[in-house]
Parts: sequence; C-alpha cells; structure tokens
Amino acid sequence: MSNKNTEFKEITVAEKKFFIIKLDPWRRLTFIADFQKDFLIPVINSIGEEKISGMLNNSNAADFDFMSVITSLSGVIDGSTIEKWTKRILNEGLVIYLRDDEKKAKMAFVELNDFFTNPIDILMLMKEAIMFNLEGVTDLFSNFKQSPTLAEG
Repeated sequence: MSNKNTEFKEITVAEKKFFIIKLDPWRRLTFIADFQKDFLIPVINSIGEEKISGMLNNSNAADFDFMSVITSLSGVIDGSTIEKWTKRILNEGLVIYLRDDEKKAKMAFVELNDFFTNPIDILMLMKEAIMFNLEGVTDLFSNFKQSPTLAEG
C-alpha cells in the first residue's frame, strides 16, 4: 500500500480488519498461472467448467458456492498444498493489517494463530486474497478462446 497505484480492498474476517492487496500485473499473471495449475484444473475436473466459471463471474460474494469448491478441493488438495499457497499469499504481501500503533504490517504465516481461532477464518482470508487477484481471469481465458491461432490469423 506504499505505492499510490496499489489496488487494495478492505475486508473483515473474524471481526478483524484486513487490507487485501492486488499484485502488480506480472506477479499477478504468474500467480494466476500457478493457481490454475494447483487449484483450478483439479476443481474444474471435479465440479465442471460451467459451475466454476459461474462462481468466478459472480460479483455477489454471498452467492459464491465456496463449500462446493472446498468439497472438490478435498479430493485433490492436501495440507502441504494449502500451506504452500497460504505462505505464498502472505509472503507476496497480499494481506496487510493495522498494528496496535496504527502502522500497517504485512501478515506473516507465524501470525495466523495470533489472529484466528477458527481454521475456517484462515480459509476465508485466503479466499479473499485469491479471488481479488483472480478478478478478470475469465476475461483472460475468453480472450485466448476467441483469438485466432497463428495458423488461422
């Protein structure tokens, strides 16, 4: 949030305020590429492309079928993958909080248990960081589908 061009949103999880940061374009592209490999492809294979597309395009968070995704992930994602992605999200600086002295601080992995007593709250925070950085991903995929190939173009 030190850069004036940094896009962020404020959220509340477990009655605590956080700022979710949107990555710069290049880091966001690599984030999306790695995320789709580790999470989206297994989920799409499990629940179907149409349903996941509907969830990603849904602007109403209340309608987001997060439990459907969790159910799908349970068959393909293990604890080490969740830990890897939680550490990546936090190490990338996607979650900021206000310290007691009102200064902003990047949340560290070792602080998760200081902030949360319920593991679902950790998942919800990570989901917010992921979804904020996946905004527009369906547009990216649509552009690839609509673009003529080199042989056609």
